Amino acid sequence: MSSHSKAPVVPSNPFIEQEFGSVEGLLEFCHRLPKLELHAHVNGSIPPEALRQLAEKRASETVDKGEAAKGALSVLDAIAWKSEFDIKDFFPLFKHIYGLTNDPESLTFVMHSVITDFENDGVRYIELRSTPRDDPSTGLTKESYIQSLLSAISTSPAKNISVKLIVSIDRRHTPEVAQHIVDLAIKYRDQGVVGIDLCGDPYAGDFDAGPKDAIVRAKAAGLKVTLHLAEIQNRDEENRSMLSVFPDRLGHATYMSDDVRDKVYKDGIPIEMCMTSNVLSRTVESYEVHHIKQALEENHPSVLCTDDKGIISSPLSYEYALAASTFSMTKRLLYDLSRRSINAIFADDIEKARLADLWQAWADREFSRATNS
Repeated sequence: MSSHSKAPVVPSNPFIEQEFGSVEGLLEFCHRLPKLELHAHVNGSIPPEALRQLAEKRASETVDKGEAAKGALSVLDAIAWKSEFDIKDFFPLFKHIYGLTNDPESLTFVMHSVITDFENDGVRYIELRSTPRDDPSTGLTKESYIQSLLSAISTSPAKNISVKLIVSIDRRHTPEVAQHIVDLAIKYRDQGVVGIDLCGDPYAGDFDAGPKDAIVRAKAAGLKVTLHLAEIQNRDEENRSMLSVFPDRLGHATYMSDDVRDKVYKDGIPIEMCMTSNVLSRTVESYEVHHIKQALEENHPSVLCTDDKGIISSPLSYEYALAASTFSMTKRLLYDLSRRSINAIFADDIEKARLADLWQAWADREFSRATNS
């Protein structure tokens, strides 16, 4: 999470040379390709330069804020050289970031930075997700947290990207807190909230004893639901319980037992695939064996996503380039993967139709140009 962090290396091979001319040609195409981002955590997606700017600003203010800033700067410096993490390494990082994004002003700055960064990478539709927090030191409440994010979306200077909000429930939340978050999501769904997410440390919390009832109520109220599922091994019973709430999408879905996978595939539940995040956190051994390979082979609905690109230093265009290099995906296959992702968004059919028209217009220009060149 530093301007010096290494982005994933996209290897060249004979297929890339033939289809794209070079790795640079591949990256240029993937940057140009219109894309959707459906699994991006706000606080994990802050551009490193924006986080450093916020931390340095805080460090110049009060002593207490300065200590929070030092924590965030230490995170930036500590992981700048790292090429991989254990999944358990990710979650402690956020407490330092949360110490900076704890008032409306900082949340607005962060949201504008995140949205613009995705827009500059060719993302044309995004569903950002975040867990509402209270901070007594600034007077921030879960409701004002959501209000701040929605206000920042409405005032974003970005013009070529449509932004929606998914409100997250942490696995460690009590049933009461989970229900409160659902209340807020329902209250603000006409102002940009499109769904509920279940996230957090997969080693913590209990789905059935904690957020399950709240998520069932969210579904009954008409909210879309995405769940981080099967991030770690030996959670088969919990995974089956999660599927019983009829989620609309799944995050990661890395370690599915045969019966869980069969149900997910039979029901056609789209999976948010975060290749670099999984490889760097060592929940997947390599790109070559990533479970998106099976999904692509079986034509299962899959959406390439970044997860926490501020930490992993891999923009969405790199995720597409890695998929192309790893699985020999042509320009047309990459476009089709992006285009099919529209079916998985939580926005309404009007937005889906608008995006489909946008994608088609791009394809008409791009592929006619290739034919005429």
